[in-house]
This record gives sequence, structure tokens and C-alpha cells, in this order.
Amino acid sequence: MSRPIPNVYTLAPGENALRLIAEQVAAGFPLESRGDLPLSSWTILLPTRRAARQLGRAFHDVVGGKSIILPRIKPIGDIDDDLLTFQLPEGDAPDAIAPTGLLFVLMRLVENWAGKNRDRPIASDILASPQRKLGLAQSLHKLVNQTETEEIALDNIDVAIKETGLADHRETIIDLIKIIPGQLRDELDELNLIGPAARRNRIIRLEADRISSGKHHGPIIAAGSTGTNPATRDLLAAIAMHPQGAVILPGLDPWASDADWLQLTPTHPQFGLSNLVKHLEIDRHSIKPLGQEKSPRSWLASELMRPSATTDQWVAALDGQQENFEAARLGLTLAEADDRHIEARAIALILREALETPQQTAALITPDRELALRVKSELLRWNVVIDDTGGEPLTRFGLASLLSRLADCILGDFSPISIVGLLHHDLADFDMGKNVLAEAVRALEVAALRAQGVASAPDGVERAFDAARLAFDDPDERTHPVITRIKPHVWDSMAHLVKLLTGLFETLADPAEAFLGEHIDRILAALNTIAPEANRDLKENVLFQEVLDDLKDQQVYLGKVTLVQALPLILSMLRQESFRTLTDAHPRLAIYGLLEARMMRVDLAVLGGLNEGVWPTQPNPGPWVNRTMREELRLQQPEREIGLTAHDLVAALGHPRVFLTWSKRAGREPLVPSRWIQRLRTIMKGFGIELDKQIDSTHVAIAKHIDDVPEFKPHRKPQPKPPVADRPTRFSVTDVEKLIRDPYHIYAKKVLKLQPLDMLSDDPDARMRGTIFHAAFETWNRLALEGQTPAPLETLIAAGRNAFDHLAGDAEVQAFWWPRFVRLARWLFAEEITLRQDMVRMYPEIRGELNFDIAGTQYTLSAIADRIDLLDDGSVRIIDYKTGQAPSNDVVKAGINPQMTLEAAMLTHGAFKDLGSRTTREAIYLLVTGGRPPGKMKRTGEGEKHPFDVSEMSAAHFRGLKEKLAVFSRLHVPYTPRTVFQKVEQVGDYDHLSRHREWSLVTE
Repeated sequence: MSRPIPNVYTLAPGENALRLIAEQVAAGFPLESRGDLPLSSWTILLPTRRAARQLGRAFHDVVGGKSIILPRIKPIGDIDDDLLTFQLPEGDAPDAIAPTGLLFVLMRLVENWAGKNRDRPIASDILASPQRKLGLAQSLHKLVNQTETEEIALDNIDVAIKETGLADHRETIIDLIKIIPGQLRDELDELNLIGPAARRNRIIRLEADRISSGKHHGPIIAAGSTGTNPATRDLLAAIAMHPQGAVILPGLDPWASDADWLQLTPTHPQFGLSNLVKHLEIDRHSIKPLGQEKSPRSWLASELMRPSATTDQWVAALDGQQENFEAARLGLTLAEADDRHIEARAIALILREALETPQQTAALITPDRELALRVKSELLRWNVVIDDTGGEPLTRFGLASLLSRLADCILGDFSPISIVGLLHHDLADFDMGKNVLAEAVRALEVAALRAQGVASAPDGVERAFDAARLAFDDPDERTHPVITRIKPHVWDSMAHLVKLLTGLFETLADPAEAFLGEHIDRILAALNTIAPEANRDLKENVLFQEVLDDLKDQQVYLGKVTLVQALPLILSMLRQESFRTLTDAHPRLAIYGLLEARMMRVDLAVLGGLNEGVWPTQPNPGPWVNRTMREELRLQQPEREIGLTAHDLVAALGHPRVFLTWSKRAGREPLVPSRWIQRLRTIMKGFGIELDKQIDSTHVAIAKHIDDVPEFKPHRKPQPKPPVADRPTRFSVTDVEKLIRDPYHIYAKKVLKLQPLDMLSDDPDARMRGTIFHAAFETWNRLALEGQTPAPLETLIAAGRNAFDHLAGDAEVQAFWWPRFVRLARWLFAEEITLRQDMVRMYPEIRGELNFDIAGTQYTLSAIADRIDLLDDGSVRIIDYKTGQAPSNDVVKAGINPQMTLEAAMLTHGAFKDLGSRTTREAIYLLVTGGRPPGKMKRTGEGEKHPFDVSEMSAAHFRGLKEKLAVFSRLHVPYTPRTVFQKVEQVGDYDHLSRHREWSLVTE
């Protein structure tokens, strides 16, 4: 008896596949006629859930909107127990461990391996970094899924790796991969569980056996699958051989010659179908078309994808095909953008333009999620919300987003910037009311969190707040004007908020190990404190809770961990969960991934991101199994992914109107057009279309200039000229340097009365280090002045400890800054012995003030010298501590940095009342970095190429100051910004106010 011929069809690219299937099934397909058989008798398997939903709508359209009982429509990947009509034989399909549980087991096994192999370099990374452990477990999880899906055993991994010759890493790779067939399998066997992919294969094979044995009743159709996996191929074969079954292949190439068919490689779009056809044991020429058999566009796609081995026949194949080519070109447009930003904007323009045609549907098809999100954002300029089927990570929405901010605080050791991010979250309320909280948060940020030296620690915000409150209450403390205007009731709100935060943070800082569910409960309690009014019934929050519940259900497989170890895992799970916001999405626009687009039909399709490395992606064998090992294990090579994405490109080319877009650059990095674009342009050139005529730049040109203004007049350098009466007459010696370098700084600070806020920074910076070092030096010097230094070095180190106290919880400060300070203290103490040899008395942090007259106007010059030493000959020595660089002699001599020379002039005129009139013998910059060497003594005016006498230069600089002040006392003289900046990239406090980045680009 001859074997029945499998019932196999194909759908050409460009067919309205779902509509056609609905029409055919409504007419009885694959039966000769439907008769009285209800539609509910049919079972239809499709590649994706979206296709399943759309087919349901297509049936309603076909029957004219009448009420019907639909066929059983399911995604082929979701076949499970509910599809089977008989009781599963015991032991044939054990339960599967959940994907999350499998990951947890792998994480624990990886950590156990690291603990037993501490001598291996990678082991220390695993034990020290939760992220590293998670990353390795996730990559092993992917390998488990791949090997189970392809039904490949890893028992002979030793042989496979031996063939590769990986000498140095062989043991580590073998040991880690052997976790899968060894410890993982043993643990799952003990639990009577199998992997998710393995169970899926078993269920699919059970379904295939059920169909083959004649136990399935009613028509059954599988459409759109390429049968990539062995189990799926067996299911398709069973359906194709069923008396009432049919398999509908997507886009079998009717134009390919037998020679082409024999030369297919994994990168070819027909490679998967050729394997499936071979498995079905059917001649491809006997496969029947469902709908149109051939079209000009499918001919072009076939030539575009011609196997490399037969490209020598290209010229002959294209000969005489001018008519086909012209028909295929209709509605096909190529667009090349300068960069990815312009590409996204051009695509948005194309989609927006499509809406101008009534009833026209359009979609972006791309594997590039970044490009998809850019297009989604660009469409908002027209208030168009597009249905993005890929969704966005759940961590961008609702409570998951709030948890992400809270995790930043915990993993960032409660740094100021992470706390501000948490407090500014939309859901944050703390049961204080939005308005009260907003007022308290603004004040807390300015008064405490922007202060220098805020500790990154659970109680850091509390200590910063207490210091800010003391400074506010102290009339001698200089505080920012914004802080002085904070009302008493706001201080009370701040105190309440700080108390809540500190209690919350101290609870979450607990380093104890616990099961994941306990940590999740603590996190949820914290979120309830932060956002008690958040609506838990919103879809995003329901999904968030479902993810956490799943994590809690699987916690037994992970064991006990700390919260710091648990958070990266929780965040990873939340990021992997996509959430789609469908509110107000336009019904005629969509963004599809490649698989989702396979069965869809739109009037206009934009195939975006057609660059090498994007579409197609760069082949990546993964971190565990290289190409040679894959060959030994019979695993699919990564090039197979190229063939799959090529198949999706061919399918998408069938839409009536198609735009193909790509970019020349990504940022500053050049990009290469996709290999298929280059092939297409070669074909077009073969038909006489020159390269410069192939690109349509219409939408790209509009995208580049859509934000242009008719006439752009950039702001020119400001020239503020305030009234003479408003011009300042009091200057510190550091103000004088600003007056010379950046007069606008003086205008903003002293005329407009604007004072910059401290930066909100995650990390301690050089300025903070200088403040701490100076505080320690001042304490030490004052104790020395009072004769309380029986052990000067120990006293200096103790002063340093006190200055560093508020940063005790900062690991970086303790690891890097404190050792530098100790090294510096020893050097400074040794230098101090030399300095004291001719010193009579020390004056640390001494204030001085000099009044003088210019054309009848009184001016005041002030200074706070780090230290002035009275010497045994009646002269003085000025010392300025520098944690940064000291100015060169040339800079000082030119009067650009006159701080030390003006202090010397003030001493000459008796401005420091405890010292009287004194001559300055020397001025020293004491460079105190704590590096190697830890410090350096640089005497101003000595050495280098252009020495000078400090006392003489001080008189010259004082005269120069008077002349400059006289100039600025004239009404027509402006306070111009950035007149003598040493470095163009140097940033001034008021550059943003003067709009420096704008006028600096304008030619004066």
C-alpha cells in the first residue's frame, strides 16, 4: 500500500494570510466541502498569540459579523495538556519546573561551584558579584533551553570541548557546562520535574502521536510555522498526514530552481523550509499554493536571496525580466538616513503620512527595539500613539518603576542622587499629600542633599538634615539664600520625611540572609510606606504583583540570599516582563517584531533598521559553545538566525507598499547597510538604475529639517551694564580672580545676587576632598596655636578622622581617600618641623579686611588666609593649602591669579589686625594630594623661568586692582563673560546663565 501524500500548501508573501485562511475554512478547507460541520470542529495552530487573535477577527469579518462559535485557535508554541483529549499516561510527561525556578536552581549550582573552586579566576567574580552570578546562570539557562528544544544531550561535552583545543579555559568551561547534565539533571530527577522546553517537546510529541493514531477528530490546520524544532516538525508531519489535516507553509519560494534548492545554507530564508519539506517526505513541486502562486515581488525576493553558490547565474537569471522587475518595484522605496535618530523620525513621518489616506493601515517591522521606541516617541509630536506589540520593560511602569528607584537607593548605598530619584517618583507620597511632600522634597534637596560631604549610608540623609538644621539656626553660618527662606512648617515636614526615610532605609540595609519571599515582603512593605495611595488594581501593578508572586513560588529553588543579592534578580525578572499600554493606540498603526509580522497584512510596511548587525544580527555562538563544539554536539549554528530573519524579510516584502530604511551611523560609529540591501541595489543597477537614483530622500530630508526655524539668531555674548550705584564695592581676593577671568561671574553673584547650588552627585569629588582636608588642617593648626599638640602627628590624624566621620559609610572614601590622608599627614608633619624653625607664631584661617578709596568711592578687599606665619625677623610667610594644582609663576606674575600677592599687599597695609603692617618674605603653595609624593612645597616667585619678588609684585597687583575697579566703575563698561579662561572646556558657575554654549559658537 502506497504512503498517503501529505496535505501541504503554501502562502505566497503578500497574501492576506489570515483573511484567506478564514475564507477557506469557512468554505470547508481542507475538506472538499464544509457541509453541516460547525466551525467549532476545526483546530487551527498559528505561530503567535497575536496571529491567533487576528484570525478570530478575520472569521467574524468573513461571516459578516454574525455570532459564531470560532474554531479552536491556538499558538503552536502553547500546546499543552488542555489540547490533549486523553489522559496523559503516567510518567510520559512529568511536570516542568517553571523557567524562574530553573534559573534559581542554576544560580545556586553556579554559586556552589564557585565556592568549591575558589582558585579559579571566575569563581571570585561569582562570589563577589550577584550580577555576575545572575548573568552566568541566565546564559546557562539559555543553553539549557536550546539543547532541550533541539533535543541535544550534553553528556559527551568532554569530547566536544576536547576537539576545540581550549587549553586554558577547558576545565572551567567543562565544569560549568557539566552542571546541566549532572547536578541539574539529578536535582530535577529527584523532584520528578523536567525542563520547560523538554516538557513542551514531550507534549508536542504526544499530540503528534495522538493525531497519527487517529484519535483526533475534526479538521486540523497548522499555518505559518517553518518547523524549526524537531518536535514541531513531527507535529506538522502528523497534521499533514491526517485525513482532515493540512499544513500551510509560509512563503515557500516557487521561483527557486532545483540547483538553487540544493545549494541552500543556514543563512538562506528557505533553509528551514527545505528541512521541513525533507522531513515531510514530499516533493516541493507538489506543494499546492493557497491563493496566488507567484508574484513579481516574490520573484524579486527570490533573486535577492539567491544562494551565493549560484550568483554566477545572476546575469542570465535577470535577463528578460525587465517587466517583472518594474512590476516588483512598484510601491518599493529605499531610504537611507544619516543616523538612527533621523531614520526613526523619517519612519514616523511615513507612518503619519499613511494616516492621511482613509482606511489605510501601516506598520513598522523591525527587530530593533531601540529604533521602535524612537519611532514611538517621534509619533507623539502629532499626538499619535502607536500600538507597539513588543511593549516596554515593566520597570518603566507603576510600582515596578518605583521598586527600580528603591533598588537604586539600596544598591547605591543610599546615595543622595538615588534618594532624590526615589523622592521625585510620581507615585511617592509617604501619606503626606503630594503638595506637602513636593515642598518638603524641594527643601530637603537644597538644604541637605546638595550639601558637601553627604554620606552614602542609611542614615546619611538624617545626618545631612541635622547639619543643615544646625547651620540654619546658627546666625554665624553662611547658608544659601534659598535655604534661608524655608518656612518653619516646611522644616517640620522635612523632619517627618527624614524620619520615615531613615527608618525605611535602616530596615532595608539589614544584611541578613533570608528566603526571597521574605525580601519581597519587606520590599512591598516599603513600597506601601512610600506609595500608600498607589492603585494596586492597575494592569501594570497587577502584572508586577504576578511577577513577584511567581518569584515567591519558586523561592525554594534559590535558597537564602541577602537583599543586595536578591535585588538584581528581582529587577531582571521585572525587566524581562513586557508591558503594553494600549490606551488611545491608533487602530491603523502598529509596530511588529519579525515573528509577529509573519502572518500580518498591512497596506504599507516600513522595514526599519536594515543594517548589518541589526537586521540581520551578528552571529553569536554564545559564551559556552563555539562553532566547533556546536558541530560536535549537532547544535544549530548561530547563522540559522540569519536565515530566519531573512525569511521574515522576504515575507514582509510582500506587502503592497514597502519602505526599506537603514542608517549610515549610530552616534559616531559608521554603519553598513544590510547585505540584502546591498544585493537589492546590485540587482537594481543591473536593470539600469544607477546608485544615486535608487534612494528616495523625501522623508529623510523632511526629517532632517522638520525642526528648523525660518531664521535662527543665536544669542550673542551678553554685555550687562548695571547702574554704577548697583556695582559691587566689596571683593574677596578670590572674587578679584573671578573679576579678571570672568567678570560676568561677579555680575551674577554680586549684582543679581545669584548663588549657585551645590551639585547633586553620586560620588565624592575633588572639591569635597579639598573641603575635608582643609577642615582637618584647620583643626590641627588651631590646636597647635593653643599649645595642645603634645603628639602633633597623632593629633593631625585624629583631626582627619573627625573630618572624615560623616563619610564613614562610604567605601570609596575609606578605601582611597583615607589612606591618602594618612600618607599626607606623615609628610605634612615632617615639613611642619622645618617650617617651625623660624616661626614665632601661627595664624590659621585668619581674616583680613582692607578699605581703600577710588575717586571718592570706598572699596573693601577681604581675605581668609589658610595660614600666616609670623617669622623671627618680623616678616611673614603666607601658606595656601592646595589639593589641586598650583598656578605657575607666569600666571601669578600676569595678575591672572593674584590671591597670594593681594594677601601680601593687605599685610603691607595692616589689613590683618592681629599682625599689623608686615612684609611678606615668602608665599607658599602647599600641595597636599596624598599621592606619590604625598605633597609638595611650591614657593611663589621662586624657581621656574620667570622668578619675582612677592613683596614687589604685591604692590604692582594692588595698583592693578585699583585700576581695574576704576574701569568697572564706569557705566559703559560691561561685565563680559569668560574673558581669560585657561581652558575652553572649563565650566563656570554661571555659564548656563550667560548661555555660553550658544554664543561661543557665534563668530564675533
